Amino acid sequence: MSVITVRGLEDAVQAKIERWAASSGRTVESEARAILTEATVPPSTGAGIHAALKLFDVALADAGISDFDLPPRRTDYPRPVSFA
Repeated sequence: MSVITVRGLEDAVQAKIERWAASSGRTVESEARAILTEATVPPSTGAGIHAALKLFDVALADAGISDFDLPPRRTDYPRPVSFA
């Protein structure tokens, strides 16, 4: 296996990775490995979609949004056309 050293990583990025690791029950090293592995999965695969959704979830959490209400479902759509 390869070893990668990342220099000049911003403190905010380090803090986010530490939070992600804590929420996943992983070490920072293990979380960084998972992030890099998921980032190399093509987005058309299920794992790629999972990675994208995880990043979206983390972005919402970082913005202070933990849950949000969906608008009510519309019921005023026109009925389908019947040709019978």
